[in-house]
Amino acid sequence: MSTRITDGQLMRLDAVADHLDIRIDAEDEGFNEAVISTCLTKVAPIIADASATSGEEILAALGNHFSVRFEEVRSQADIQRLEQKYLKGQRELGFAQLEKELANPNVDALLFERQQAEVWDDDKWVAVLNLQQTEARSFFNRAHELSHRIAEPPQGLLPFKRHGLERGEPIERLMDQIGAELAFFPDVFVPLVEARQAEQLTFGVINELRTQFADSSSLLAAVNAVVNAWPKPACCMTAKMAGRKRKPNEAVALRVFPQSRNTLAHDANELFVIQRMRVPKTSVVYEVFTNGGTRTAVENLSTWSTSGGKKLRDENVLITATRGFQESVYIVISGA
Repeated sequence: MSTRITDGQLMRLDAVADHLDIRIDAEDEGFNEAVISTCLTKVAPIIADASATSGEEILAALGNHFSVRFEEVRSQADIQRLEQKYLKGQRELGFAQLEKELANPNVDALLFERQQAEVWDDDKWVAVLNLQQTEARSFFNRAHELSHRIAEPPQGLLPFKRHGLERGEPIERLMDQIGAELAFFPDVFVPLVEARQAEQLTFGVINELRTQFADSSSLLAAVNAVVNAWPKPACCMTAKMAGRKRKPNEAVALRVFPQSRNTLAHDANELFVIQRMRVPKTSVVYEVFTNGGTRTAVENLSTWSTSGGKKLRDENVLITATRGFQESVYIVISGA
C-alpha cells in the first residue's frame, strides 16, 4: 500500500488479515489483492449453490448466507419503525444511535451486529441503508456492507459506518474494492460483457448490460464495472465544471476526472487522460454537457490539451458520453 496509514487503520487491516487467515502484512504491496482474492474464493461456492445470475440475486444469496438483513430508510417514519422493531422490540441497544447517525447526510449505511440474536436468526446482522437523500448508491452500499461482514471480524456493539467523509481511508477503499467485485461478481458478470465484444462500447451496450445484470445499480457503478470487464482497452471518466486544483474559483471550465482504466489499457499505456484537463468544445462530451442526452463519436485525442500546452497522443478513439449525476457527464473511451 503506497499511502501512509495510521496505527488505528493498520490495526483494522491486520484484523482483516487475521480474520481471513492471510499471511501478508497490511503495508505490503499485494495486501489488497490478497484480501480481495480470498473474499472472492470464499463467496464463490455460495453464489454457485444459489445459481445466482444477476447482481441482485448474488447480493441476496450472500445476505442470506451471512445472516445480513437489509433495512432501508427513506423517511423519519422508517427510523421510528426500526427503533420500534430492534431497540424496543428486541432490546438492541445499538439502535439507540440510529436517528443521530442518520441525521448526518454523509452516512450512507450502518451495519449492526445484533447482541440479542440467536445463532439461527437470519438477521444476526442488520445493514441499514440511508436512502433519505438519494437511492443511487443503494445497490453498491449493500455490497459494501457485505464486504465488512465477510472481510472483518464481528464488531460487537458499535456499528460499522459507511461515511462519505471516510471513503478515502484505507479500510474503506478496500471495502469498496471488495464490494465492486461482489456486486459485479466476475464469474457471472464478465461472460455477459465478453459476449458483447464484437460491438462498439457505447452507452447503449452499457445500459443493456446494466439492465440485464444489476438494474438497481447506479449508472456510474455499472459503467466502471463494464469498463473493467471489457476485453479491449477502455477507460471511464466524469466531467464537470471546475477550476484549478489549488485555485478552484479560477479558470472554471468543463474538466475531466478519471474513474477507471482497465488492465488492457493500463498495460498498453493507452487511453491515458490527464486529471482536470479541459474538455474541448468540439467534443461530443461538451455537447452532452450543454444539451443533455447521449452521444457517441470518433474523435482524435490530440484535440484534448491542458492550459500548459500538453496534448494527448494523436490517436483516434471512440468516445461515448451521457449526462450523469449532479450536472456531470459520464464518459467512456475505447478503441475506434
